[in-house]
Amino acid sequence: MSQFNRGYPTNSKTSNKPQSANISKISSPIPPKPSTTILAKSKLAKFKLGMKSFAQVTKGKVENILKVKEAFPKLAPKKIIKIHNIAQGISHKSCPKLNITTKEPSKKQVIIPMSQDNSNIVILCADEHIFNINRLLKSMKSNVIADFIQSNSTGIIITTNQVVSVLDINTIENYIKESTNVNTNEVSPLRLPQSKSYLKILGISYLTNNGSPLAHNQIEEVIKRIHLFNDVTLVSSPRIIKVSSKSDMAVIWINIWDSQNSTKAKSLINRCFNIGKHIATIYRTNMNPSIS
Repeated sequence: MSQFNRGYPTNSKTSNKPQSANISKISSPIPPKPSTTILAKSKLAKFKLGMKSFAQVTKGKVENILKVKEAFPKLAPKKIIKIHNIAQGISHKSCPKLNITTKEPSKKQVIIPMSQDNSNIVILCADEHIFNINRLLKSMKSNVIADFIQSNSTGIIITTNQVVSVLDINTIENYIKESTNVNTNEVSPLRLPQSKSYLKILGISYLTNNGSPLAHNQIEEVIKRIHLFNDVTLVSSPRIIKVSSKSDMAVIWINIWDSQNSTKAKSLINRCFNIGKHIATIYRTNMNPSIS
């Protein structure tokens, strides 16, 4: 007995009782978290699946941009990109409002085209002419007052305190033509300042029936025949380019004489007309001095 109990207590009360096992339960080990490097690589791999390289993105666009540059050789690079985007229908979420009409001289001006000799004669006695014009306007019970006269390359400009009426225009025009030493044959009809509105036409084939590219004089002839353009005058010849190098459709830019409120342009926007078998649509576009 002593051999078996060597080194252990020999208390008879406890020696015969079996000792309870003191074993704690061990839970299954938690799998290690993937490292941040592995997560980053997996996300990058997924991102690359939907991402194109720079060469892929720009492939096919360079030729289109060069076409725009050929059509507008004096245009700045940023504006060339803008025209390319418009032709391709590329838009941004926060697109600025398009300015389709230039801001020309104020409506409170009267333009009288005349020869340089007539202009010099009128300017020489400008104060006297202003006095006489205001006296005539007052006698017509008009609220318009002529402020001053100035000359430019086309004739003289009379600035007034408010927009003139047709009666005011006739009064001023008759006075100038009847003024002493003024050659009436060298005085053109009086007119009010005009602005320029810019529009683009889509839906027309770039090639004609005989396979030649569309020419600006052909567009001008069509515009003269279409009833939508009855009261519209082109400022300059239309500009024509292809929508893209692989497309057979054209983009046509035109600019027209208009009021500062874009009255004529607004009457044309989103209107459609036929050119041969095609249906062309007129859209607004940003004003561009290179089209002038």
